Amino acid sequence: MRKDGVPDHDRYSEDESDNRVGARITAIVHQQDRPGVAVLIGNLSRYGVKVESNLQVEIGEVIKLSIEGLGDFEGVVRWSGENQFGVHSFDTIDLNLIPRPKLLRK
Repeated sequence: MRKDGVPDHDRYSEDESDNRVGARITAIVHQQDRPGVAVLIGNLSRYGVKVESNLQVEIGEVIKLSIEGLGDFEGVVRWSGENQFGVHSFDTIDLNLIPRPKLLRK
């Protein structure tokens, strides 16, 4: 583990662009030895997500996310605030797989 809390095997580079995509996607957070909890994903990037939930997490905690339409990811909690927290994924997230809303026709 590096001194900034990112695991050594993490592929993220601070020099790479990490554009965020706004989203409202349901997901399940799996913490060690606890049942999964439904949450909302507020935004995503190739390297992580913002989770909207009152779930109690610890910075540095490794969790698993099952994100609707995107699959399962493991990552580390990087920050936590009021009813939200950020997870840095150990794998790159393919933003092209984000479910798109269906267009309604008249």
